[in-house]
Amino acid sequence: MLTINVEIKSDGKRLDGTYNVKLRFTLDRKMRRQGTSLFATPSDLTKDLNFK
Repeated sequence: MLTINVEIKSDGKRLDGTYNVKLRFTLDRKMRRQGTSLFATPSDLTKDLNFK
């Protein structure tokens, strides 16, 4: 079964303070990450880098 999760990497902080939003696809225990053109600001995230 294919699962899709949203992921924010803690080491991916840009100079303007935003984080790139990535999609993680998992199928048969194999993961692929796909970058997006979306960016999250620190006010959108919790301390653990999860969405509010």
